[in-house]
This record gives sequence, structure tokens and C-alpha cells, in this order.
Amino acid sequence: MTKREETSIFVEQYGRQLPAVYTDFRSEYSAATTAAGIYDSSYIGRLKAIGEDGLDLLNRMSTNKVIDLDIGEGAVTVLTTDRGRIVDVLSVVNQGDYRLLLTSPGQQQPVIDWLDKYTILEDLVIEDISTDTSMLSVIGPNAAELVGLSPHQFSQDSLTIQSVTMNGIDTLAIGQPLGSLSRYWLIVRPDNFVGLWQHLKNEGPLRSVPTQ
Repeated sequence: MTKREETSIFVEQYGRQLPAVYTDFRSEYSAATTAAGIYDSSYIGRLKAIGEDGLDLLNRMSTNKVIDLDIGEGAVTVLTTDRGRIVDVLSVVNQGDYRLLLTSPGQQQPVIDWLDKYTILEDLVIEDISTDTSMLSVIGPNAAELVGLSPHQFSQDSLTIQSVTMNGIDTLAIGQPLGSLSRYWLIVRPDNFVGLWQHLKNEGPLRSVPTQ
């Protein structure tokens, strides 16, 4: 059974049909706050910034210090205009040979256009990989165990990324806490999404939770 077949209510958001509820809100809230919940977060934009000057340009054009991010580290930063207006809030992760940027839903092109405007001599190319990848999220006290990671591997005040294999599926796991709750963004190829979803459900105990 796919996640669509087990979901009764869908809503239109960000140009996608997204689940509003799987079972009932009470059990889904309980899962996310006492065990672990999973949800489809593919609506979040994913950009690949390639080139040696990626972190330097982002450091100059956003509010947080990202220039010193080591491989596997990340941070949240606000991309602003020259007048201080917000373009988008980005999650920036240094993946070594490229930088992964998570954008707000539908903000991929505005972010690309704004960074391209100031890419003159810099070594930087930005690709939108949102349709080339899928992403789901695991949230809750048991999220780390479900993903197969030790909680101490992810800082509570920054982003970190590492490669994991779950049920034979190569996955990028980004740790980004949501308040006091552990949360992991899991990025896979689209053809592996359903397999990873089913694997996480079978590992339980957890419930699928909506995206709202």
C-alpha cells in the first residue's frame, strides 16, 4: 500500500497534492511528540550549489556566518537583498564537493536568480534538484533510533549531514531539530521514496503525520 492509498484527505499546497491527515490528529501529534512521525517534505526546495565560492557568496549575502562550515556541517541563514529585505530563509549544508540549500516551498528560482545576479567572477553554479530527488522527514524523540543514528551525532543548535543506508537505500540524512524535538530530513532518489517510506513505517512504532 502506498502512502497515497492509506491517506483519506489531500489538500492542494505549493502546487502539489499533500496529505492533510492520515489517521487522526490526536494520534499523529502523539506519535510526533512521544515516538516518531514521518511526513512527505518533498515540497521543500532543494538546490545544489557547485563551485569553490559558494559559501563565500552566501556568507556575504546572508545573515549567518557560513563561510567556515566544515564538511558535514550546516546552518540556517537568511538571504537578503541589498536593502535588507528577505529573499528566503535557507538551510545551508556543506557536502564537500557541493553545498546543499534547502529553500522555502516554491522559492527555488527566486533564490537562484538572486544569487546568479551577484555571481560575476565567482566559481559558482546552482542547480535545482527538487524534481531529481524526494525528501521525507522523521520527527520525534525516537527519530534518531529510527534513522539508525545516535542522538549525539547531530547538534541541537546547527545542521549536520551524513550518508546512511536504510534497507539498502542510500540516503542523505540532515539533522535539523524542531524546537526540542529531533528531526531528520531524508533525501533519496524519487524511485526509492516509497521503499524508504514503507521501511520506516515497518520499523515503528510511529505514525504518518500530515505536512501542515
